[in-house]
Amino acid sequence: MNTFSVCAQTKRHYVWDATSLSEPLNDMFITPQWALWPAWDLSVPNSCHKLLGEVPAIGYYEEESYKFRQKLLIVNMNENALELLPRNMRQAIIPGIKQFDNMGEVVLKNNLRCFVCAVITGKGSHADDETMVGKEFNISFHGFVSRHFEEGEENFAYYVPAGMFVPKGILAASEGTIPMERCETFYLSCQQKWDKKRKFFSSSSSHFVPVSEISSFWTFAKMGKKGEDIMVTYHLLFNTARVANAAKTLVHKDDFWEMLESIRSLADDLSLDELSSGILRDWVDNVAHVSNPFGNEVLESAEKKELTHNKNVYDAINIAVTKEYDRLAARTEEADCVDKARKIDEARSEFESSSEAMEQTDGKQKSLLLLRKLYPILKDHRSWIFRFGRATAWKNVRKVAILYDIKPEDITSPQE
Repeated sequence: MNTFSVCAQTKRHYVWDATSLSEPLNDMFITPQWALWPAWDLSVPNSCHKLLGEVPAIGYYEEESYKFRQKLLIVNMNENALELLPRNMRQAIIPGIKQFDNMGEVVLKNNLRCFVCAVITGKGSHADDETMVGKEFNISFHGFVSRHFEEGEENFAYYVPAGMFVPKGILAASEGTIPMERCETFYLSCQQKWDKKRKFFSSSSSHFVPVSEISSFWTFAKMGKKGEDIMVTYHLLFNTARVANAAKTLVHKDDFWEMLESIRSLADDLSLDELSSGILRDWVDNVAHVSNPFGNEVLESAEKKELTHNKNVYDAINIAVTKEYDRLAARTEEADCVDKARKIDEARSEFESSSEAMEQTDGKQKSLLLLRKLYPILKDHRSWIFRFGRATAWKNVRKVAILYDIKPEDITSPQE
């Protein structure tokens, strides 16, 4: 079942989860999200553990907790991507399927639910002066599993059928290697300890080792009584800081094809070795192939690009504000924090329903209006970054604001 639309690739709102914040790097990266037609969005089904429900996470296990690597780009794909899968992976996902069956049609006829994404993962788990080549990592399916439990469930466990396929630039780990070129069921769990501050994710048996500067592979996991809930992911890993840093400047482009071409050009721009270059080009070319099934590249009008950009600016600022709201609201033992979280929520709701917000079409100006609305609430708080530039709590808002050339003096009143 092939589908195509003039708006075959649309940029969605930015997304963040537990993998966005890097403690080793003291860095927050909010991930650009694109969707192929028919467009759909990622979700965070569990507010306690805050992991995306349709995309696995990558990191390493340390003292019963994960150090996650940051996602740099996510493309939510459609059923056309399933035709890229090798025979053994197709049959592991849907036992009995034949090589030349249209997998998208089989999914539809059997009332299966299948999420397919292409994901670029960068650094975040290690400092910039550490390579990730040769280190053992783990694939976390915990966000996907959380979809099948209550929204605020703190503790849960599940036996998950999963596997890795077509690994390139990847070797087996010393132990607990993820099943490669096959599917196997393994146990994973999530826990939040009694003090509510420590979260523990089981390491599970899904380890691997990247051995080149760039690696790629497919993974899948499935849940449900008959395996009717399926997650398929096409991974591209940037295993050194120089590649990841270069990519972070490219993924925010508002033109889908320009973005893909820029990422593909990293092979030449950074003089990558032949293996890494080939892996990078193959991943980009496969994503481009699925994104444009008829091969007729369609460019969006300048007007549509501008509207998309404006929405993305405001979405990015709003996500950063939400992150700070969640942080304050979680500190239930501190009345001042809870009160400020309530005031943020009320002020933002009031702003969203105001005529000035609804009439404003410029994303940067709308973001300025929102931040000016919030400033009176936050200016006396010890973490308000426009008064204390070294404070950490509002660093996420500051970083997103700076990305779009919004300066502190644009927010505060002249007398401040």
